[in-house]
Amino acid sequence: MPNLVVAIVLTAGQSTRFGGNKLIAKLAESDLPICVQTTRMVVPLVSQTLVMVSDPTNDTSKILNSYDITVTFSKNATKGMAYTLVDGIRASPLDVDFLVVLSDMPFVTTKIAELIIQGMSSTGKITVPLFNGEMGHPVGFPSVYRDELLKLEGDIGAKAVIQYHLSNVNFIEIGNDAVIKDIDTREDLRLSQSN
Repeated sequence: MPNLVVAIVLTAGQSTRFGGNKLIAKLAESDLPICVQTTRMVVPLVSQTLVMVSDPTNDTSKILNSYDITVTFSKNATKGMAYTLVDGIRASPLDVDFLVVLSDMPFVTTKIAELIIQGMSSTGKITVPLFNGEMGHPVGFPSVYRDELLKLEGDIGAKAVIQYHLSNVNFIEIGNDAVIKDIDTREDLRLSQSN
């Protein structure tokens, strides 16, 4: 029987390039804030969803709470993405697999996330989606990588673990640019609304 899966949604970034809080900006097609859209996508697929925030009283947290989404405080979030991920791993039960989700990627569908989870469960490998050969998100990490993930530092997330274990990575080519498409700037949001 496959392990339970915990989704760690990284929602503690600073949105510096957006010039405001991109995570509470709304998507035209769903009329949902970006952080809510991303979180709702993954909730039905996993045993637990940890939405990691830098401040449980900030606007992102308030918006998530207003949609009945509980947030988890990452006390080390200001140090960088890896530290936020580590706080999420620490808050998770032992012996679970992980789905690492970036909250500024609201175009990822439940079906895509499901493919990643299924790929991880069936192979026991780190599972990474590709679009035209480019690595994307979300990424699945089996429980065996827990200790290694806990050692991450800096602002590059878990790329180091993927690179170190390339021979044990299950790449899944996804015919959808959602796995590499994020919202970094207001222009990104505008373009997504005009498509």
